[in-house]
Amino acid sequence: MNALVSGKRERRNQLGFTLAEFIVAIAVSALIVVGSLVLLRYMIAVAADNRDKTMATLQVQYVGFWISEDVVQAQTIELGDSNGFPLIITWTEWDGDVNEVTYTVDTEKRELERGHKVNGESYGTSVVSEYLDPGATECSRRNLDDVLVDALVLEVTATVDRSEASSTYEIHPRAFVVWE
Repeated sequence: MNALVSGKRERRNQLGFTLAEFIVAIAVSALIVVGSLVLLRYMIAVAADNRDKTMATLQVQYVGFWISEDVVQAQTIELGDSNGFPLIITWTEWDGDVNEVTYTVDTEKRELERGHKVNGESYGTSVVSEYLDPGATECSRRNLDDVLVDALVLEVTATVDRSEASSTYEIHPRAFVVWE
């Protein structure tokens, strides 16, 4: 009987895991790893969607900012035939410099470009916004009923992958504007 008791004591004092304990530990670890990978994949997909939505929103805001900055200074606004583009805005500075800014939509590249001239000399063209939806981006003139001042209405839509952002801006020039 002493042999049986001493054998049990030896087994209880053994260091290490039994095969059953090892298999359970592997199974639990596998569940944790698989769950973590699924969560990581979900987080990456959500981050990409948020990035696309943020980029589309920023592109719409860039258009609103730049055109607003120029329209508030305008003395002449000329709307083009195709969705209001090219949009040509001119004003004369206090020192006599004549500024002309031309906004055009490049339908192939889906970009809004801004060309700037001072006294007829070109200061180059820059891309104001990318990812525009050319069919949903347009300028028009709105005559306000009770007031003699007109406003420029700018509708902008940008699409980045599956995310879309759009906004409508009503921009009021500071001074009397000649509309052409």
